[in-house]
Amino acid sequence: MISSTESLPAEMRGGYRRIGLRYVLNGPYETLVKLLARLEAATPPLVVDNLHIHGRLRQDRRGGAAVTAGLDAGLDVYGYRANENPVAAKP
Repeated sequence: MISSTESLPAEMRGGYRRIGLRYVLNGPYETLVKLLARLEAATPPLVVDNLHIHGRLRQDRRGGAAVTAGLDAGLDVYGYRANENPVAAKP
């Protein structure tokens, strides 16, 4: 589940404009893996950066031992768009 999103500042990279979003997620391992697989297969291609994954623990009801309750994750996702107004080189 996506907890929050944040727009990242656009940057010029050569003839391209880099556009990005920062996501904060939580949920089971399988859901995070499916999201990453979809990002990898996206068209146009997307780049995942700054990926952080942390396990959440909770007390087991039967024995009191800590067990994994899910994951908290954060990642930046970038796409690149051709610059429509390229800057001319200075002489």
